[in-house]
Amino acid sequence: MKSFIRSEMKMKSNLVYYFQLILLFLSFLNGNGNANGIIGVQLNENELINWFPYQAPHTIRALSLTTRNIYAIDAHTFDMYYNLDTLYLSENKIERLDERTFGELRVLRKLDLGHNRLSSTISKRLLESQRLLVDLNLENNFIRTIEFNAFEATISLSKLNLAFNQLSHIDAGLFKGLTLSELNLSGNQLMNLEARTFLLPNLQGLYLSHNKLSDLNEQTFFGAENLRYLYLNNNSLSRIGNGTFGQLKKLFTLRLDSNPITFDLPATTNWLSYILNFNY
Repeated sequence: MKSFIRSEMKMKSNLVYYFQLILLFLSFLNGNGNANGIIGVQLNENELINWFPYQAPHTIRALSLTTRNIYAIDAHTFDMYYNLDTLYLSENKIERLDERTFGELRVLRKLDLGHNRLSSTISKRLLESQRLLVDLNLENNFIRTIEFNAFEATISLSKLNLAFNQLSHIDAGLFKGLTLSELNLSGNQLMNLEARTFLLPNLQGLYLSHNKLSDLNEQTFFGAENLRYLYLNNNSLSRIGNGTFGQLKKLFTLRLDSNPITFDLPATTNWLSYILNFNY
């Protein structure tokens, strides 16, 4: 009886598998009976791991492979998909990436690797061909270290999400030369910030909440004069030096709630429209 049930379950599983294959194949065909017109492919929450992406049209520009129980991606997996400009790999179980994984994706603009299990160092070589990359999401992984020149080639990068990893230190020159407008470092283990870490004149949103920061000074945000949103809530801030926010003339929202600050903010912040709530 148990053997029969297992066989029946396996048969149903195979039927679902081949049905998915048929649907996917039909979705590839355009009016001319070929796949050349396909722009995007979405394969979420299924088990076609071995079959895809090698059978997908090489002309696709967007590919979603979220929630597919992927553990690792080899060096040349995406080599033939050189037209990709959007790639979603979030919500898998990816533990490692070969440094050559994205080497041939030279027109990639959005890369989402959030909610995986990445723990290896983010290296320069992994991103060295990503000169057009605009949006990079690495949130909710286990990343501990990033090479000091990891983002050297990503000269177009505007949005970088490193939230909820295990970063305890950020090199002062890590973001040097980037055109970031939004940077999310929330939910890490940062205890201090080196002077001039944020030499980012285009930066408008900086999110540092839920870290372990204890003090700030006038050099902390030097070079981020166009900052509008600064989140420092849920840290261990007990000291904010005079002039810390003095050059942030465009700052609109400042969050300092849930910090053990026991003194008034410096007079230089009188012009802020800030959110203050010292519930700690």
